[in-house]
Amino acid sequence: LSVGGDFGNLLRKFKLVFLGEQSVGKTSLITRFMNDSFDNTYQATIGIDFLSKIMYLEDPAQIQNGLLMSEQKEEVMLSLC
Repeated sequence: LSVGGDFGNLLRKFKLVFLGEQSVGKTSLITRFMNDSFDNTYQATIGIDFLSKIMYLEDPAQIQNGLLMSEQKEEVMLSLC
């Protein structure tokens, strides 16, 4: 929606959870998406990070369903959605 857009349309919220082994790049992927930056130095994430980002799309139809894939952990991943 733009500033002068139709606010009668429903806004959608999506929650993403990134799970995986240590040192695989979860934080780097999130940082790239959130800040459009990448840090070559490794610093372990201690605990949990919570971030939020607001995005406005002119054409919400551009959002397509994603597919979660993992090795032998599909049931755990899908139960979180």
